[in-house]
Amino acid sequence: SLSVERRSYGPHTLRSRPRNVVSCAVLTLLFTGLSRLYMPRSWLTLFVCIALYAAVGAAVHFAIVLNRDEWRMLLGKLRR
Repeated sequence: SLSVERRSYGPHTLRSRPRNVVSCAVLTLLFTGLSRLYMPRSWLTLFVCIALYAAVGAAVHFAIVLNRDEWRMLLGKLRR
């Protein structure tokens, strides 16, 4: 059991939910467009596309979802 009140998760979830929906919509449009530009024709290119899509997807998702303070914290941890 976590030593946190149940009510403490509600405000954060309600604040972040619209950004997650926007991120999902943007990533759906982006990946649909990318799949129309290039369709992998071998296993190697499939795995390369998976790696590229994962990196692009993570970057776009973090850019949409994280606020300024969360960005500073993330960059601080990455620089260490």
